[in-house]
Amino acid sequence: MFKDFLNLIYPLQCAGCSSPLVQSEKAICSGCWMELKNFDLHDQSKFLYHSSIQYHYFSYRFIKNSVIQRILHQIKYNGNKTAAFVLGVELGNLIKKQHKVDEDCILVPVPTSIKKRRKRGYNQTEIIAEGISSVTNYNINNQLLVRKNSLKTQTMSTVFERWQNIENEYQLNSQLSQKSDIIIVDDVVTTGATLHHCIQSLEGQYGKLYVAAVAAV
Repeated sequence: MFKDFLNLIYPLQCAGCSSPLVQSEKAICSGCWMELKNFDLHDQSKFLYHSSIQYHYFSYRFIKNSVIQRILHQIKYNGNKTAAFVLGVELGNLIKKQHKVDEDCILVPVPTSIKKRRKRGYNQTEIIAEGISSVTNYNINNQLLVRKNSLKTQTMSTVFERWQNIENEYQLNSQLSQKSDIIIVDDVVTTGATLHHCIQSLEGQYGKLYVAAVAAV
């Protein structure tokens, strides 16, 4: 009751346009959902960053200064975990629709540094993975990979610098008892550097390897 009263005074806002959400909307308004550009499956070949990857699941096309960028910014920097979960659900539905992955598949979120987790209060890729898991029933392993604390923000780095800076940044933290099919979960894929180095660290842990992200360039 008190929560409903607060929402009446301070309406929940859309992560994409900041407009008040109506009761049937969750995190993202219907208008912003309509503005999101689906990722074109014909562009999949551009994202074969690593020969081990069996298939990519990308929900939306990442476009600068667009709705998807504003939503991802809200997720990463303004604590909008609900939007992350909702987009994870959409990604999970995409995985079920496009391809049948083994039911014992493991979701491995791209890890963030301890410093960033403390600052943000959470790792957005883990919340996205929770959304995926809610519709696929895949287990999540948040401990398989870890990220060191040395890397600074890459927002202003060139493509070459991103690949160079991130080398050895991701490390295997534990080992699976047996090889499993793995889906690496990320929020947005740009240069592919993060995926490449995560895959290097996971060598020997997976049978089949997949990648899932909310958006890709």
